[in-house]
Amino acid sequence: MDVFTVLGLLDELPEDGTETYRPPLPLAEYLSSLKRVARPPRQSLAWIEYRLLAMLGLTGWSLRYALVQTQAEWWGVDPTSGTLGRACVHLAQAGLWETTNVRLTRTAALVELTELGRDLLRAVGIEPVESERKRMERLHRGSATQRQIRHTAAVCAFAFHARLEGYDTLVCPPPTDGAEPDLLITNE
Repeated sequence: MDVFTVLGLLDELPEDGTETYRPPLPLAEYLSSLKRVARPPRQSLAWIEYRLLAMLGLTGWSLRYALVQTQAEWWGVDPTSGTLGRACVHLAQAGLWETTNVRLTRTAALVELTELGRDLLRAVGIEPVESERKRMERLHRGSATQRQIRHTAAVCAFAFHARLEGYDTLVCPPPTDGAEPDLLITNE
């Protein structure tokens, strides 16, 4: 799924209905308070958290930076924005996603929906897809080792960069001709 498709899906997220950019109940109860952030379009931190969580559920992209960078691009801010950082921290503290930091040449953070996060997304009408990390763990041999988590993070980072160049990606595609590739990238 490319970034433009994702942004279109995020523009159609279910809302509370009483006010624009208000996450729907019961998910809203787990997100930050609705105090506003200063940058236009005026959105609450809760709405940004909702978009990040929904993006993970809709795409399965495990690399946290891929989610943050997509949100930052839409919002017109730097991906290292303090607001985006606070949103990620809150999602972990609220028990909606789990973060695993993996040391590559830089630290890559992989995120995974918790059972609570999946249940709350379903409750608001979003059926979460399997994450890239879970797919790698399910289909890639040797995925339970510390070495494999580094390999998984590297594949997720490569998939992110391929998507930035306009490619669609699929982690651990079905084997063909005896080969078991880590990633399929396609264009058109």
